[in-house]
Amino acid sequence: MKKFAFHLETLMSLREQEEEKARLHLGEITSLCNQLDMKLEVLAQERTRALHTSTGQNIGTELFLQSRYTLRIDHAIEDILDQRSKAEIQREQAVLQYQAAHKNVEILHRLREKKFNEYKKLILKDEQRGIDDLAGARYLQNEESFTT
Repeated sequence: MKKFAFHLETLMSLREQEEEKARLHLGEITSLCNQLDMKLEVLAQERTRALHTSTGQNIGTELFLQSRYTLRIDHAIEDILDQRSKAEIQREQAVLQYQAAHKNVEILHRLREKKFNEYKKLILKDEQRGIDDLAGARYLQNEESFTT
């Protein structure tokens, strides 16, 4: 009997590569989202610290400098929030791409498993047929030896 061969093996390999590429892309986008979240946390802490520290200068100058600094931090936070929202959209698209690629691979894996199970059944059937032939031949030999 010939060895099992799945005729879509190369397609499955290509689909697995696509899935891996989609998984890596999703990881990169997720990493970017995490980095932006950490930057937001740092800026929020910096803003809080800036509001609670005093430079020791006169009150008018200190309030002016403090408001300018917090305004600059607020603009940075807005920029990062904008980047984060764009990155989140990209991440959602990457998740959909990965899910589609994974689904394609799973379909081919299930098809391969089904074909392999059919192959195993065919092998077992052939083996059983061979065993039955041997048993039948031995039975005929025994019958011939009794009649002679």
